Amino acid sequence: MKKVTLIVSGLLSVMNIICIHAQTPVIQWAKTYGGSNADECFAIHQIPGGAYISCGLTLSNDGDVHGLHSVDIGDAWILKTDQEGNVLFAKTYGGSNNDYARSIQQTHDGGYIFAGATESNNGDVAGNHGGSDMWLVKLDSMGNIKWQKCYGGSGNEVANAVQQTYDGGYIMAGQTSSANGQVTGYHGGYDMWVVKTDDTGGLVWQKSLGGTRLENGLSAQQTYDSGYIIAGVTSSTNGDVTGLHAFDDMWLVKLDKNGNILWEKCYGGSGLDGAFCVRQTIDSGYILAGNTSSGDGDVVGYHNTGAVGTFDYWILKLSKAGSIQWQKCLGGSDDDRGSAIEQVFQNGADSGYIVLGYTLSSDGDLTGNKGNYDYWTVRINNSGRIIWEKTLGGSADDIAVAVATTSDTAFVVAGYTLSFDYDVAGNHGSDDFWIVKLKDTTRHVNGINVLSVNDAIKVYPTVTKGLVHIKLPAGYEHATMQLHDIAGKPMDYQAIYNGSEKVISIGNEVAGWYLLAIDNANVTYTYKIYYQPY
Repeated sequence: MKKVTLIVSGLLSVMNIICIHAQTPVIQWAKTYGGSNADECFAIHQIPGGAYISCGLTLSNDGDVHGLHSVDIGDAWILKTDQEGNVLFAKTYGGSNNDYARSIQQTHDGGYIFAGATESNNGDVAGNHGGSDMWLVKLDSMGNIKWQKCYGGSGNEVANAVQQTYDGGYIMAGQTSSANGQVTGYHGGYDMWVVKTDDTGGLVWQKSLGGTRLENGLSAQQTYDSGYIIAGVTSSTNGDVTGLHAFDDMWLVKLDKNGNILWEKCYGGSGLDGAFCVRQTIDSGYILAGNTSSGDGDVVGYHNTGAVGTFDYWILKLSKAGSIQWQKCLGGSDDDRGSAIEQVFQNGADSGYIVLGYTLSSDGDLTGNKGNYDYWTVRINNSGRIIWEKTLGGSADDIAVAVATTSDTAFVVAGYTLSFDYDVAGNHGSDDFWIVKLKDTTRHVNGINVLSVNDAIKVYPTVTKGLVHIKLPAGYEHATMQLHDIAGKPMDYQAIYNGSEKVISIGNEVAGWYLLAIDNANVTYTYKIYYQPY
């Protein structure tokens, strides 16, 4: 049997068709969340059933926010809403000093994991090593803390990204300035710091990556081969870093499963360049999103030649080995900052990307700006050509940082806003979380018979070497399963039944999308699987 990789998702209805004459998406709903002080959202994900989980920081103790641990000093704030944006729960976490959450996702057990930074050593926080520590917090499904861990040394650490790994543990990427405590291998200045934990937050390994100047890890993902891809920024010319162009470069580091460097690449030109988001694509390559102020080197098409301090979105499609396959600058004559990118699937195939950030421009690739920074969402095809673009916001600053594809062929974009007008209503004061659902009229369901997903059924991990685990709730002991190709033809597979859990292994099929149907009492739940031999 072939060894395989499977990407499993209950979000089947994202499969769709691009229309030749693309139309700009429309706002389905837009909501602000927060209190009278600053509330800033840094990440959002849709979870099975259509709800959304988001995270960030709050300095408020009124409005939607309750339980702030210290007035005028930030807490981590976790917000769960239903599919219409109505609040299901909103909780603060922290101590008497500054605490915030930079990254969040749902875990296999139906709870949540978030990561960020803490300067506290009281309240919800224990074990701080000094200064700011990486902070990892495991929540149950209602947002109650199950456990929390601090990681670092006597300097400053922060986690910018977290993901649950195939083995149930977690991978974090961020930054360190420590040469003691849990940090070893420090190069000087600020290093990119990557931390692998077990399922209870115990430290498995850690790696300081970089040179004697500044590095920061801003995005991390486990790859199909059980290793990791880490993206961020570097300004070093020594240590682990080779090929710096000038000043700051995008820096991409491929690690094996034990954190050893397999390869690393710098991308950029003579200006400032940095990567904020990396995702592995279904061809085993990578899509990288960030910013550039360069007009030379690896950068072609920069809109702001001659302007100082202004950026374009910079999107790079890379091979499995990190070689540039294509690159695109997106923006206008003013400042455009790329924050996030996600792959979009249609008809069981890759159909381009959704890119998010914020902009001061109103020309070039943009049509309109409502004042100061606006959210800017761009849909591009597989070669980087713009399908549509849309600005969102009001007359004050609107800073977009996170995007998610949804189960009903839409997109959700999130960040924070200072505006009170145009697209923004209900601001509570200062910055608010601002979450907007966009209905993409170029996307529609392709007619595959998909009934629903079920929150009580856990299908995991999202990427595996060939085994997919299906954990069934009580009453599903006699559930049946069938694998189908994307056209609905039944396919062969092997299954092992062990109490409430089934394990399936797929082999001898071609790469592509498959559907796993789970039937219980004549009700069928269907999950999408991407099968990729390697």
